[in-house]
Amino acid sequence: MKKILISILTLLLINSLVGQRTIEKLNNKSIVVYCSIGVSSENIGEKLVAEGYTNVQNLYGSIFKWVEKEHPVYDNFNQQTNKVHVFSKYWGKLLTKGEKVLH
Repeated sequence: MKKILISILTLLLINSLVGQRTIEKLNNKSIVVYCSIGVSSENIGEKLVAEGYTNVQNLYGSIFKWVEKEHPVYDNFNQQTNKVHVFSKYWGKLLTKGEKVLH
């Protein structure tokens, strides 16, 4: 089964732009939610499970830990990148590898 990695922002955008029908199509997929440090994605994951999604996982340790362990990150064009959105300068202090992006 192919997994789908979904950031919180992506999930919110999908829901607001194309509606609940597209979200329903994800219910048969393995969904992995992530954020900068893991707290927000954990909350979103719990909400998805509460809404009936059966195969939801939180990327333990967040995207920051993923990058620090030198796992690959891909951009919107499916090209490998070292850029990581850090949400704010405050949270950016926690990223020790990769290129910090604020915008």
